[in-house]
Amino acid sequence: MKTLHTFNLGPYERIVATESPEAQHWFKQGLLWLYGFNMDQAVACFSEAIDHDPALAIAYWGRVIAGGPYYNLPWAFLSETELSKIIRSCHADCQKALTLVETLPVSDLDRSLVCALAKRFPQATTRDDSDYSTWDDKFAAAMSNVHRSFPDDPDVTTIYVLAMMNRTPWALWNLQTGEPAQNADTIKAIQATERALETFNAAQDSPHPGLLHLYIHLLEMSPTPEKAMETSRKLSLYASDCAHFHHMPGHIYVQCGYFDDAVVASKDAIAADKRFLDLTPEISFYLLDQSHHLHLMAFAAMMKGHFADALYAANRIREILTPAKLQGGNTLFRRTMEAYHSIHHHVLIRFGKWEQIVAEPPPADSTLFCVTTTMDHYAKAIAWATLGDQMDAEKHRNLFLEARNRVPADRRFFNNPASSIFNVAEAMMNGEVLYHAGDVETAFNHLITAASKSEEFIYNEPWAWMHPVRHALGALMLEQGRIDEAARYYEEDLGLSDSLMRCIRYPNNIWSMTGYYECLTKLGRMLEAEAIEEKLKDLRSYSDINIGTSCFCRTQNVGDKPFFSTDCC
Repeated sequence: MKTLHTFNLGPYERIVATESPEAQHWFKQGLLWLYGFNMDQAVACFSEAIDHDPALAIAYWGRVIAGGPYYNLPWAFLSETELSKIIRSCHADCQKALTLVETLPVSDLDRSLVCALAKRFPQATTRDDSDYSTWDDKFAAAMSNVHRSFPDDPDVTTIYVLAMMNRTPWALWNLQTGEPAQNADTIKAIQATERALETFNAAQDSPHPGLLHLYIHLLEMSPTPEKAMETSRKLSLYASDCAHFHHMPGHIYVQCGYFDDAVVASKDAIAADKRFLDLTPEISFYLLDQSHHLHLMAFAAMMKGHFADALYAANRIREILTPAKLQGGNTLFRRTMEAYHSIHHHVLIRFGKWEQIVAEPPPADSTLFCVTTTMDHYAKAIAWATLGDQMDAEKHRNLFLEARNRVPADRRFFNNPASSIFNVAEAMMNGEVLYHAGDVETAFNHLITAASKSEEFIYNEPWAWMHPVRHALGALMLEQGRIDEAARYYEEDLGLSDSLMRCIRYPNNIWSMTGYYECLTKLGRMLEAEAIEEKLKDLRSYSDINIGTSCFCRTQNVGDKPFFSTDCC
């Protein structure tokens, strides 16, 4: 039998109707793990509460909430076998909870919560995929009624908001227009969360972690992610042992250009992961969270120009996503997580480690690591092109196309199909290879296409393409003396204009700031250059390499400073 351990998950506690102190304790742990999206551990804790008090209906309710699909693991991510098992067990728990609330004295609120959740799992089997959205809609509608009856209960609000978010996971906003997505309950969810945060914070000494967490999700892909900055600061300090509470503020920090804060948040999350996994080695779906925490750290470190941190995170992902885990019974890992190995390639390209790229052996198993193999050829084509070896660059460009055609259609990079990733990679690779072969105009056309395609992804934080194409475009435009065009790309990337979606603007990133400063000085816009000079000096203090260009694919020198990243500061 699995031994459960108690973790520091913060002070919040919901008192439930049990005479068992042990059941109360494990219900608290389960609810807080639920709010931290560690669903496997939440299920284990709710199960432990049930063992201590088999008549505790709200513990069965908790096990269903944690055991079913949710925002980070929607129905579409699960295989038929996984779905069948989940629906069967959640339906059984709902029926048990319904029996208990109908035969035992319970509060009106507990009865309402149990009856509402039963709408999400009304039967033990499903006819077709359309059932899932119908069940989600009915659950959200039922929770709306519960919320109307108990508007001041923070847990009711949290579950109500989560039910609304689960209807349209990762599609709360129209990224192009900045308006709420069609059919999404985004505005209602934000209003309910803000009201609950204000009410709860006024009455309690510490914040409610579920509300804080969901508020970040509601705003991260909005036109105003900065509205969640205070919430992020509070959540980051809430509980030492919940990695996801440390990690989630990083989503907002990246959006708002606080890349060092995002790295710190990621390191705190990774440390919490270690404390958890030292005591709970059976991680199951938690492997997704663990990898994502490292994923965000790699991206934030890349954007702040810190090679050591970025490489550590990318390599650590490779260490935990072993072939054995990817080949195991959980097909979700293989479909969505294998591509995480290719983050390593993005880091090496970002920091211009061309010799290291071409020297690295390809994955030993090109079938299992099919996305990574394809991206290995992408990286080597760019590296050889930048090093001036056109023959090997063309060789790997062709190998990329061949490898791409062997990737199964169901392979993903978290939310996005691998095919979408390859569309950007192919256009960027073509641009880089042709540029270094001397076909500058055609190269720029490909790079502009890559930039356009990189804006078409389903939302994910970090963004699904980890090396902003505008960094390469700006660098190579500068090399060709096209200063005005380069400046425009940097202005877009830094969020100094409104032409890009808000979620792919990166204020204060050292790469575009470096390129933009060069543009301003060459254009004679000295007052503007002086205005950002101190900021750029501050950004360089967080970097561990010399950065003189927005992309190391630019090989031309400025003065006596080489644009290769071989020297540390």
